[in-house]
Amino acid sequence: MVDHSDRRVAHAIYRPAVLSGSSAPNRHRIEGIHFWNVSFSKTIVRYIEFKDCNFEQCLFIGTQFDDCRFTDCIFLDNNTHRVEFIDCYIDPASFEFCILNLEHSNIGVHLFQEILRNSRQQSQPEF
Repeated sequence: MVDHSDRRVAHAIYRPAVLSGSSAPNRHRIEGIHFWNVSFSKTIVRYIEFKDCNFEQCLFIGTQFDDCRFTDCIFLDNNTHRVEFIDCYIDPASFEFCILNLEHSNIGVHLFQEILRNSRQQSQPEF
């Protein structure tokens, strides 16, 4: 369901295997959207720039982000089991409240290992 009045996508499942824009520098930009209870599980997300987006209670199980940018985004209470980041620009602070349930700390450990690996690969010293 897309609510254009408050720029929210809620209770949705993204079914295609790939969500792709154009390669850099002309990435497709998604700006100011609140994704709530949206499943991107097992999706390859490629060449997308997310700006000022909120991801709340979303599923990113097995999702692969490839050459994406996340600028001023917030991840709140999501499931990021086996998520991958490849050549992405992303601030690790965006994920501060991503895993709220301490019983899922193993998912959080994997998430931050992925972010660290990506940051090192991208040579992003600011993060």
